[in-house]
Amino acid sequence: MWRELDSAGGILASRDPLTNSFIPNLVWLPVQVSKLTDREGSFAQRFLQALAIKIYRSLPLDPPLLPLVERAWRLLPDPGRPEIALPGLAEVSFFNHDPQFVRRRVRSIQKVAAALQAQGKGREIEGKVISSRYTSGLAQLDGTIARRLHGELSAYLEAVAAE
Repeated sequence: MWRELDSAGGILASRDPLTNSFIPNLVWLPVQVSKLTDREGSFAQRFLQALAIKIYRSLPLDPPLLPLVERAWRLLPDPGRPEIALPGLAEVSFFNHDPQFVRRRVRSIQKVAAALQAQGKGREIEGKVISSRYTSGLAQLDGTIARRLHGELSAYLEAVAAE
């Protein structure tokens, strides 16, 4: 939904580790609708951004997650008020997940973090991480970038583990 970051000098949200998979910035849409939301500044894009703010901005968070989430929100530009009223939360469809889903995601993040740590230290990445293509992409990262991403993922994993 947010393509460009507000305070990052033209950096794309998909390129920032805080906003790339930030739940308020993710939405599943039919292709026909996504064509409308992919247009920067379009009504559909700003409407979904405002709806994401309504749904997620005031959710209570455990203290360890709060600094990470606040940093991500600060990067996203304010879409302004939509021209029509936002629906009530009872009118919006949500996906439910089970604890196993969360555990699988955490394990995947741990694998990626370990691979980034190895890459950041100039060591070879052992085994497949997510997929062969993903592993080869990680192996091409500059060590400085790998260390930065490892730090971000490690901070996130620590915050999630503290819940």
